[in-house]
Amino acid sequence: HRWRITPTAGNAGTHAASLTCYHNGIEIASETTSLVVKADTAGDGVTRKALIVGDSIVNGGVISQTILDNVTAATSTFAVTLLGTQGSGSALHEGRSGWTYGQFATAGSPFFNGGGSFAFAAYLSANGWSMASTDSIFIQLGTNDFFTVAPSGLAAAILTTSAYLDALITGLRAGVANINIWICLTPQPAFSVHAQGLSYGSTYNLFEVKHNYAVWRQALIDLYGAGTNNIRILGTNCVIDTRNNYTLVTEALNARNATTASFQSDNVHPTTGGRQQLGD
Repeated sequence: HRWRITPTAGNAGTHAASLTCYHNGIEIASETTSLVVKADTAGDGVTRKALIVGDSIVNGGVISQTILDNVTAATSTFAVTLLGTQGSGSALHEGRSGWTYGQFATAGSPFFNGGGSFAFAAYLSANGWSMASTDSIFIQLGTNDFFTVAPSGLAAAILTTSAYLDALITGLRAGVANINIWICLTPQPAFSVHAQGLSYGSTYNLFEVKHNYAVWRQALIDLYGAGTNNIRILGTNCVIDTRNNYTLVTEALNARNATTASFQSDNVHPTTGGRQQLGD
């Protein structure tokens, strides 16, 4: 169910890592990448600012607080200042439940001014903030863009959402030239069909939802996977334990068996532990 490595100080450096997938003993996919282990003193004395843009997965502040907690617990003196009009204390963000790429890229977005124009510099100034090209904006969206899309409409939705993302990046960088943009891949929904049924009945098909997300993630990788121009992909789709870190409900096994068991009940929203995994 998992792959894990706990590096030590002696592991600092770049390591080749390969993953091969088999089905019934037949290789179906293989990929090689680089695993970079940073020294625990990396970033000493450096402070960076970050803005997290997202939907209900970001809203609530668990991801923001986890980032702050991790930075505080680290050996390095690297520091992070989070920005955003949502959240509380230092755990700020721009997470808005139910929101999509389109809503952040059009009038009504917190990044637009009263005249209906994208004005990220004005957004920062109005809140007494500033950002530089060395700072970062994380975009954790996609769930609401593709959850309800029918197979016949997926290709058009990919094109439309890609255009909104391009507009969002262009608008943000008009305010802060060449700022680091991290596009977070849409997380997988809960593992169990039971969660889909309890949340939405038979309205949406879990396998279609997973397919939509997979196609969208691949589109993002095709567009931005090279990591050029300080626009990078962040593999947040891989970090949540989809079997154990989505909400559970305890129910009888069936109408004629009072023995209880735990079943997933929400296929969209990770538990606190799941959101902490995203923050990590």
